Amino acid sequence: MKAARFLAILLFVTVISPVVSATPSGLTYTGSTWTSSPDKGSIISINSNQTLIAAAHDDHVALYDTGSLQLVSTFQFERVSALEFSPDGSLLAVNKGATFTVRESLVLIDVDDSTILPQDAIADDKAAEIAWNSDGTVIAAPGESGDIDLFRTVDMSLKSTLSGVHNSEITCIDYSADGKWIISGDESGRYAIW
Repeated sequence: MKAARFLAILLFVTVISPVVSATPSGLTYTGSTWTSSPDKGSIISINSNQTLIAAAHDDHVALYDTGSLQLVSTFQFERVSALEFSPDGSLLAVNKGATFTVRESLVLIDVDDSTILPQDAIADDKAAEIAWNSDGTVIAAPGESGDIDLFRTVDMSLKSTLSGVHNSEITCIDYSADGKWIISGDESGRYAIW
């Protein structure tokens, strides 16, 4: 009697339970790479033609070839907080920790030459977000005073400052695809469209 009751309950549950199905994502695992650094990697970016991965590991940035998954080059930096490739993939913007003697935190790497360019700028050295405009001529970064600074990439000079909206730390920033708009958000949950 107990067995029959159990089978009836099992059959009832099976019939009324929703059918679970999975839809394939179309994504396939292709391989992995890793760093010899004992520090965890927490910041990553991929260039527009998907040939290079940039990964930050506290005190350095590593560039990896996506085809071979081999290390291409590394750059030493103090406390990397943000990475972003330019739209054409030729430059990598790095926001790093400032020091007592070097206040500039925003630097550019020429990806083709594997060199750090001499131009740099002072931004919020803890900012986790930086953004390129659509043609790669301007980088938007949270400034030291809580504003958003726009830097010309040709010489990293300050083009303009967007201010007066955010009263707390800026946590996200991005350009629209056409480059006409910038959206920024802060810790308080306020989003601004510029």
